[in-house]
Amino acid sequence: MRKFCRFFVLISLFVFSFGFFIQAVGFGEDALKYLIQISRIQRVAFTEGEVYTADYLGRILRDLGYDTTFEEIVFPEDTILNFTQGDYLSHNIIATKKGSSDLEVIIGAAYDSEEVKGSTGFECATGVSLLLELAKKLKDVDLPYTLKFVLFGAGKQGNIGSTHYVSTRSQDELNKIMYYLNLSSIGSGKELHVYANNGEKGFLREDYLKLSKELNISLSTSPSMEDYDIPEGVGYDIGEHVPFKYSNVPYGFIEATSWDSVYEEFQIPDDPTGEKIGVIDGSSYDNYDEVMKIFGDNVRNNLSKASELIYNGIVKKEKSIKIITVLTEENLNNASSISYTLFKDGKKLKTSTLDENLIVEFKNLDEGNYKIEFSAPNDIKFLKNINDFEFNFDCDGEFVIVNDELDVYTYREEFTDNYISVRENIQNTQFEVGIKNVLFDYSSASEGDFQEDTDLNKNDQLIKVLSVVLVILVVVYILLRIIFSIMNKKVK
Repeated sequence: MRKFCRFFVLISLFVFSFGFFIQAVGFGEDALKYLIQISRIQRVAFTEGEVYTADYLGRILRDLGYDTTFEEIVFPEDTILNFTQGDYLSHNIIATKKGSSDLEVIIGAAYDSEEVKGSTGFECATGVSLLLELAKKLKDVDLPYTLKFVLFGAGKQGNIGSTHYVSTRSQDELNKIMYYLNLSSIGSGKELHVYANNGEKGFLREDYLKLSKELNISLSTSPSMEDYDIPEGVGYDIGEHVPFKYSNVPYGFIEATSWDSVYEEFQIPDDPTGEKIGVIDGSSYDNYDEVMKIFGDNVRNNLSKASELIYNGIVKKEKSIKIITVLTEENLNNASSISYTLFKDGKKLKTSTLDENLIVEFKNLDEGNYKIEFSAPNDIKFLKNINDFEFNFDCDGEFVIVNDELDVYTYREEFTDNYISVRENIQNTQFEVGIKNVLFDYSSASEGDFQEDTDLNKNDQLIKVLSVVLVILVVVYILLRIIFSIMNKKVK
């Protein structure tokens, strides 16, 4: 009898431990839950499906505690962007978490789908789902900058949502964006890839490649395409990052793909899975059932690793500061004569000159108050005046801004031919913001419009079953102990 009771105790402990393990939510799990919901409905731009999806996404971000706003967008008939306008408005959804400064980091994704029979925009929905998971994980994390999650409407119609977002911001507002990170097609692809600007503004690519090694995550970048004058690591001009790129905002782009085979005409991957089946995104196979049936393991792994990588990239608290200096072209040869000196509590610690990428970085800083002074010959011209500034690190190593004059820390405009021409085209598009057939608000759709899949909460269901089993086992154990005790008394 004693052995029998011990057996029940061991079984109970096993069930409890297993249930606790299942309950611990890891990277990618929330994204999968969101993905089941979002990727089961067609979300073609300017249709009722896109409007209802926007409402659903807005509810999630609002309920997570973010200051959530909507931009309503409709274009004139003669727009330079090529699309067929439907009966409904499209929306950008902007969720804001204020930090200790007005510098911004923006994470974005398009949430609409292609108008293709059989497609519900699964690959596009992977970026949206990952964004929602990151929003959930980061909602209570204190950051030294303002964090924005932006879901763009009408992305499949020529980056309409992101183009509207960039074109309706002033140059001062764009200058405050430390970087924009684009999420798309993080599903069936063979391996995670990261792309970013060419040159010193491509710091996000280098940071993530370095971090991926520390986290033991497989991450690659795009090869150079010399025939098209495209440098290594820049990727291609398809996605919501494009308007940011040509408005001179530092950007990053994370996707899952394979560069083993490319379309010669467009220099983009033509077999992202590496299984010789072509591009799934936008095809008739671009739906939840088809992709998960064949590439479910890829989807789960890519979402998990991408979430872990981006989350750690944002919350990582290195006690260091990186200074990027932007010079006019005629002064690039004199970069080595520019230096920065670091002081702590009035005591000089170190003086450093610019490296080949025009960067100075002071690392391994302790808690305390710091000041950086700048030195350069008077004849060197800058695109923006550079002032000395002060900052401090608190006990957790977070960067805390003391004043707002961090001109060398933010990324300033460079007047390139691309910048001028693209900005003029965007500004001449004459965006209209207003009401058409639908007045959009939180009441325009209900949660019931997005039916829960039976697999959505299978972990939660398993936990409930295990909990019931545990209770039953405990009750049986107690009863057996009572019976055993009574039997012993009778024997005596």
